[in-house]
Amino acid sequence: MVPPSAVEQLPPWAIGFTAVFNALEAVGFTLAALSVFWRFKGYAGLEQPGVWLLLSFLVAVIPTVINNLLITLIGFDWPGALRGYYGTDYWALTNAWYLILFRLTPLVFFAYGAWAVADTRAWRWVFVVIAMLSVFPIVAWISQALSMNLNVPIKSAIAMPSFIAAAAIFAVATWALTTDITQQRRRCWPHWAGIGLLITQQFLLSLGALITLVSG
Repeated sequence: MVPPSAVEQLPPWAIGFTAVFNALEAVGFTLAALSVFWRFKGYAGLEQPGVWLLLSFLVAVIPTVINNLLITLIGFDWPGALRGYYGTDYWALTNAWYLILFRLTPLVFFAYGAWAVADTRAWRWVFVVIAMLSVFPIVAWISQALSMNLNVPIKSAIAMPSFIAAAAIFAVATWALTTDITQQRRRCWPHWAGIGLLITQQFLLSLGALITLVSG
């Protein structure tokens, strides 16, 4: 979610993209929660790859909720600890907690999806690419290298790898969707919703990054 203070500084087209993207996030989270509810009621399973994509919305939100809950309960100054205000021990523990909660948890989730949930080569690539480009901060690394080492303007340095990452996920997701359709694989409607949301989101991300690059 983009903070309101940041939204006010965005151009009109970016505000529109942000609104649509946030709406898709809300739809995905709702469908993921319903999928879990239906699973416990015995109406449907979670074994189809598109449903696993829906569950990724929960995986993205739950670590933040847990972290904020702990901060509220114990009053721990998370940003201060990350900046080293409380010494090396707190800095190390906080970074380890961040690594486990926000990096390793989604990595394990998508790795399990590639290993046990994906039932075609295309779907395995979907989960592998998402794990590499979304879980690891590859975009941030490349952006930093472009801006610091090659003197690329910061806006372009962020937009360029963002476009490549979104386009890569869009490509493998479209491949998986095409494979499902051409092979006439039996899928439930939440599966189609999951892959449809992913493709739409990545299209918006790649289009937004491309507009940023073109506009300079």
